[in-house]
Amino acid sequence: MKRTETLEAESAAEWGVTSFDPWDPRITSEVVWQMYRAMRQAGPALRSDAHGGFWAITRYGDIRAAAADPATFSSARGTVIGRTKQVPSIPLEFDRPEHTAYRKALQAPFLRSRVEEFRKLVRAEVAELLDGVAQAGRFDIVGDIAAQLPLKIISEFLGIRGERQVLHQRLGHNFVHADISTVAGAEEAYYAFIRQEVRARSTELGEDFISELVQTDVEGRRFEEQEIVRMTRALALAGHHTTINGISSMLVRMADPEARSRYLEGEVTAAQVVEEALRIDPPIHLEARTTTMAADVGGVTIPAGQKVGLLYASGNHDDEVYSEPERFDPGREAPANLTFGHGVHKCLGQHLSILEMTVVLEAMLERFPVYQLTAEPRSVMVYGHHMAWPSIPAVTG
Repeated sequence: MKRTETLEAESAAEWGVTSFDPWDPRITSEVVWQMYRAMRQAGPALRSDAHGGFWAITRYGDIRAAAADPATFSSARGTVIGRTKQVPSIPLEFDRPEHTAYRKALQAPFLRSRVEEFRKLVRAEVAELLDGVAQAGRFDIVGDIAAQLPLKIISEFLGIRGERQVLHQRLGHNFVHADISTVAGAEEAYYAFIRQEVRARSTELGEDFISELVQTDVEGRRFEEQEIVRMTRALALAGHHTTINGISSMLVRMADPEARSRYLEGEVTAAQVVEEALRIDPPIHLEARTTTMAADVGGVTIPAGQKVGLLYASGNHDDEVYSEPERFDPGREAPANLTFGHGVHKCLGQHLSILEMTVVLEAMLERFPVYQLTAEPRSVMVYGHHMAWPSIPAVTG
């Protein structure tokens, strides 16, 4: 298919069935759901000719089954379609038994019971951000709220403060918004920054999670520097762009008067709003796996050694699971969505992300219950696996 600056819905559907490329910036919120629908209708597993060829699993049940079978669908050969990271992420790009030890070391602070410890900090940061919004009147949901919060919270948790925190935000933003031609350089710059932070804790411990990792004993040994760097990188970035996208999408959806009224009148709860926002606009659209043996997916055989994309976003819009999937309905009763993945690799930071989104929703609609968007926003596919909102201009009322 000839490349153009835009991709119409009809051509996107046709292109997606044979040549789906998650690095293509022509994939936007205007065409992506029609494209995924056509892909689901075409089959449970489709082979794309992009990036030397890979398979895309399109339907909810098959995606969930593959995510629950790490022995067949391995993460150890990369979780991004179209490129191999310079340094594998810990714990995501490891299989058992290595994955088990790494995840155990990382998961404790992010358990639902521990995440509540972040609530006071999140509330304070959100209040400060909304003070600025109130003073300005006109604001950008992405630039003034969503992009400011997640890396600020995780930076505090990791002990990255002051000017280093500002640099951390810039490098993190550059990395997760890189395209296929710039991502290698952005990745190296980010790793160099994290490496400096880890080395600083190795000489002078602090009251932060990097210092905890430096002192952690796992199976009778301490983690090596490169392991701590990779774990820190995973923690910092996993909750960065995902939560930015989640907050942005949620506030776009809640600018609709009907949806906002249902929440303000108590018909639906904040938890329901956040859950539905994450289903309908999942921050991460897909992750890659590699088959270790031939796999049957809905009657389609994927040979061993094949790169496979688990299309979580398509699964979240599967008509066989969610009635009218493109309709935002916080009151819907349906199976759990695939937004944070499924199985042993389910996102560690899901509870923190949900907490941040919940606090933003509650504070935003308490202070600006009639905020309005001033332009039609559009999200675009970036970094080969997620949809990002470049800008969402709005006014407080």
